[in-house]
Amino acid sequence: MALFLGSYAFAEEAAPAGDHGHAAVTAEQGGHAAPAAHEAEGAGHEAGGHEGHSHALTHTQIMNFIWHCLNFTLLVLILLKYLKKPIADSLKGRTESIAKAFDELEKKKTEAEKKYAEYEKKLSGMDEEAKKILETFIKQGEAEKEKIIKQAQETAERIKAQAEYYVQQELAKAKKQLQDEVANVAVKMAEEIIRKNLTEQDHSKLISEYLERVVHKN
Repeated sequence: MALFLGSYAFAEEAAPAGDHGHAAVTAEQGGHAAPAAHEAEGAGHEAGGHEGHSHALTHTQIMNFIWHCLNFTLLVLILLKYLKKPIADSLKGRTESIAKAFDELEKKKTEAEKKYAEYEKKLSGMDEEAKKILETFIKQGEAEKEKIIKQAQETAERIKAQAEYYVQQELAKAKKQLQDEVANVAVKMAEEIIRKNLTEQDHSKLISEYLERVVHKN
């Protein structure tokens, strides 16, 4: 880099010196010629010099360009010499890092696929297990259903038997009550009939017979 800057500064210093030298030569030639002729000729040469300078490169400019190219080439060679290894190491490290990242991704992909296969297998097993559990629940439900139906039938039979017993008891009770009522009515009717048809003599006779039976029993 220092060499490049030094050469550039040298080229800048050389360019003005060349221009001053050219001006000095022109002035010296103008001093030896006739004033009028040299003025006209000098004007013509000045115009022609400006035209040539505008259309063509000077020797100094060409040398400066070549010098800059050489300096740039030298700078590139120096940079390549001193930066080739760091750049190569950096590229190598970057390449290894990328390769390692790809290996990690591939490893993670393989692990993910393995886990997916395991989960799929577990899900398949869970489906079978769920099916078995469902079948067990269905069987248990059927058994519970049969049990409930049996208990309901037994309860119904028991209620029916209790109802029949209650009805029989009520019928017997009503029958006895009816019989008692009929007997009472019959007794009353008999008493009424006897009372109407029994004379004083019959009444005394019945009392005497009753007293005799009591005496004989005692």
